[in-house]
Amino acid sequence: MAIFEKKSGPDIVGILWDFLMRYAIVRLAVALLLALACIIWGIVSYNNNALLAKNGIETEGVVVSIREEVGRKSHMVTQYGMIEYKDDKGNNYKFEHVNPKVGDSLNVGDKFSILYLPDKPQKANLKKYGGLNKYPF
Repeated sequence: MAIFEKKSGPDIVGILWDFLMRYAIVRLAVALLLALACIIWGIVSYNNNALLAKNGIETEGVVVSIREEVGRKSHMVTQYGMIEYKDDKGNNYKFEHVNPKVGDSLNVGDKFSILYLPDKPQKANLKKYGGLNKYPF
């Protein structure tokens, strides 16, 4: 009957199983936290854009400079246009708009319709968001 006696050494399978389960729980927790952060970011972005669309003051912005970056792996060119605009008090502000270079590209002097918040004129965005947001003037 000595053949069926349990050995008194460490239970390797049990230790490995415990390790894998703890690791899986940590990965699940990290994934849930990342998902929650993305959801919160989406809600905040939506609320900011809705606030801008509802209360924003429209003005004209002009591209004053362009910076281009080429992706390391994809070699896709992305343009960052520095857009300058004035609030209703005549103060100048700038913000950078990202434009993936597909077909058409940004040029210095291009004009856009801008919305900014009256109480926070530094918070601005293009009136029509997405793609190439050019408005002919």
